[in-house]
Amino acid sequence: MDSTSGIPDEEGFGARPAIGLPLAWSSPFDGVWVAHRDGRFAGMIQSMGAEGYKLTGDRGQHLGQYRALYEARNSLVDSW
Repeated sequence: MDSTSGIPDEEGFGARPAIGLPLAWSSPFDGVWVAHRDGRFAGMIQSMGAEGYKLTGDRGQHLGQYRALYEARNSLVDSW
């Protein structure tokens, strides 16, 4: 786990790191990651088990379902 972002380190799985991540991530409990930017809620990622990761935006809108956590994380970064 990356201690600065609260997101599991996926480097060993061929993941692309998110460089210059402008969002602050926290994990209030297993399988859920919450992003904030400038003190505002920016979005959330939920683990869906074998179905991947569900990304939700700052207004609760569904932004997609991803196979890998880094894909969901990078998608939210790109939307900001």
